[in-house]
Amino acid sequence: MGRAGTGRIIDSPAEVGGWPELRSAPTPADRDGDGPRDDWERTHGLSPNDPSDGTRIMPGRYSQLELYLHALVARATEP
Repeated sequence: MGRAGTGRIIDSPAEVGGWPELRSAPTPADRDGDGPRDDWERTHGLSPNDPSDGTRIMPGRYSQLELYLHALVARATEP
């Protein structure tokens, strides 16, 4: 319910105009399928052809994949 008590439960997306059209950019290249995209791997001294380097644990106790995901979030939240 809204603050005025006029809200209701929506039973179907059709009741509110249907599903929105979701647009997406092409998926970045990740030849080895380990998660981090190829250009990020090259920038950080990893091999875009080695699927094991995404799970490599670094001195800070995070995997390369975790570091990559953190970089994505940090970039998305920059002003």
